Amino acid sequence: MATKSLEEQLETALRQNAELRELLKEASMDFLTGLPERRQFEHRVNEEFSHIKRHHAAHHFAIFVMDLNHLKAVNDTHGHIAGDHMITEFGKLLKSLMRDYDMVARCGGDEFMAFLPEENKKSALLAKERLLAKFEEHRSSMMYFSGVAIGVASTSDGLGTFEELYNEADKDMYLHKEASREVLLLKRRE
Repeated sequence: MATKSLEEQLETALRQNAELRELLKEASMDFLTGLPERRQFEHRVNEEFSHIKRHHAAHHFAIFVMDLNHLKAVNDTHGHIAGDHMITEFGKLLKSLMRDYDMVARCGGDEFMAFLPEENKKSALLAKERLLAKFEEHRSSMMYFSGVAIGVASTSDGLGTFEELYNEADKDMYLHKEASREVLLLKRRE
């Protein structure tokens, strides 16, 4: 049996390396939406923190934490296929509404996140309002979609780690969710 030449061994190694890279990429992507998963999202945010520290940069960025409204009710009433459809459609819509250089990820269940480079809290809040308005415009075209709660956090608030940003945005998202429930209750009473 002839041994492979060094060139053939190199070609085999390069092909295997490319295959492994593709497998790693697929493993870090959400299978329903094709969006990156939380691990990739967190890595991107931490890279930005490192860049800021390394270069003593004074720029800011923001994140959104988003939670689909009533996914459990959709799953319970119409089945998990309907819930998966809602998640998939929302992921596509969210990606289409964000800028090319923003990062959108599905972080599990009905939770999504977005990374908005070069945004302070004020501009991120404006972006949130625009995004909510766009979701309202598309509500009727998305089966089972009944809205989303969005929380915002920015490094302009002095937050310096992913965990701090996430916790702040998560708290803000729950405040948005509670405010939406209160508005809904008031409408029902009228």
